[in-house]
Amino acid sequence: MVNALTSHNGSKVGLAELLTALKLLKPESNETLALIAESLGLNWRGIDALQPSGVEGQLPLIEDSLEKVDADVAPELNVSMPSPDPKFLTDLPAKILEPIGYEDQTFEILDDPILATTEALEPTNIDSHMRRPSYQPLLQDKWFRGLMSIMLSTLIASDKIDWKMLERKMIRGELLDRLPFRKRPTLQRGILLFLDRSESLQPFWRDEKELVEKLQRLIGRFKVEAWWFEVDHWLIDGPRIRWFSPPPLQLPRNASLLLVSDFGISGELSLGRIDLDPWNPLIDIARRNNCPMVSLIPAPISYWPNALKRRIPNSFVWDYDTSIATVMRNKHQIR
Repeated sequence: MVNALTSHNGSKVGLAELLTALKLLKPESNETLALIAESLGLNWRGIDALQPSGVEGQLPLIEDSLEKVDADVAPELNVSMPSPDPKFLTDLPAKILEPIGYEDQTFEILDDPILATTEALEPTNIDSHMRRPSYQPLLQDKWFRGLMSIMLSTLIASDKIDWKMLERKMIRGELLDRLPFRKRPTLQRGILLFLDRSESLQPFWRDEKELVEKLQRLIGRFKVEAWWFEVDHWLIDGPRIRWFSPPPLQLPRNASLLLVSDFGISGELSLGRIDLDPWNPLIDIARRNNCPMVSLIPAPISYWPNALKRRIPNSFVWDYDTSIATVMRNKHQIR
């Protein structure tokens, strides 16, 4: 601004007087500014005279000068800010504290075979824990017919000729009074049951009753006979078996006999030293009538006394895990 002004005719008016005039008159153009300067005895040459050649406008000069200023001593900009709305200031804390919404917490399952098979747990209900658990038979229904057929079936002649047996007889030159027929397993000879009702078997009383009813439905009510007994392990003299019905004096020959008992097995007595004398009369009556005996024992094999395996080879674990495969494996080991 100073360089743009020159005095003529020895005028004593200077820059201060010109600024005062400009403040009052507020010229809007360069021509008006020149007229005011001449009236004060000053010569106004205009802003364009100060610009070097090849430079357009003053903005590049200002930017170049600002780039040379250290950031720590940068000039303070006096920028007027709009005043905030008082209503906004009143509502500001409420808007900040007000929740924008609620979302349920969710978990994303990422191709995990374990997590993918999990299901949501139902809330705990005290009433469900107070109810008696549902009954599950020790021998599963889907395997019952197959298990009983493998355990208790006996062999009878079928209507098919046994050609291998016939060939062997002819090679040996034996006389044939009848044709040999092949054998087939059957339950039609009937099933006999000796059911132990001792106190040690109290948890299995319902299972014993269910076993009898299932066998009656399987082969017929009149082909199933059952006797209930209990064993007094502390009795010294006399028989230690007490029958709840008249004891069997004679049994149908060749009928399978199923003995259900724990043979006194318990945690402190199951180290292979159990006395089998109370059950010997039952084993003897089965042998006298040529009745193949099978026993169901609600205890693991590791608790069975060694003498039991010798006296009743066809013994099986009476448990929910007993399957056709386990029974077949046991029968194969006996053979």
